[in-house]
Amino acid sequence: MKKVQEIIESRGDGLVVAPMRNKNPLVVLKDVFVDSEDDDIIEALYAQNKEIFVGLPEVDKEMLIKFKKRTRNPKTVHIILQVKPNVWQRMTEAGALYLDLQRVRVEDQPPLIQCTKCLAFGHGRKFCTESVDRCSHCGGPHLREKCADFTAGNEPQCCNCSHCGLRKTDHNAFSADCPVRKKWDYLDRANTAYA
Repeated sequence: MKKVQEIIESRGDGLVVAPMRNKNPLVVLKDVFVDSEDDDIIEALYAQNKEIFVGLPEVDKEMLIKFKKRTRNPKTVHIILQVKPNVWQRMTEAGALYLDLQRVRVEDQPPLIQCTKCLAFGHGRKFCTESVDRCSHCGGPHLREKCADFTAGNEPQCCNCSHCGLRKTDHNAFSADCPVRKKWDYLDRANTAYA
């Protein structure tokens, strides 16, 4: 490893080789009524949930809003926070936090990303290179809403499991029970620091 590092650093201008660090875990704050800026949300979390941060060094108290997911209610969002492992453990054990005048549920947010266009893992719709949407029910080149198998009530066929040659494909491509999804989730969590 040291030899590879020296070769890379000697050949490139300004190239530096550093060991890979695990990512910090994510939590999701469910159904948050949002009127505030991101900085105000972070400040409110600190101010109203002091028991979560008590006894932690300042460096462990860092939180970052990674993104917000839309919900069915247009006035609420799910807020995805990246936090340090100590804070992740305390938040997920608490199960709920106070934010302004709300008590919001807190859950672990899997780091896995699944594309809603091609149904593959590791990228989102925004970065997908496929030209056609795939059906999460049958894997065909159409949306699930236009799927004849779905409207007829036929059993789903997971396109990810079919692609990997697995026999048990009788689930939706977004199913939490999908073996391919579980494999990718395990690999993604292996690069996340939970402790």
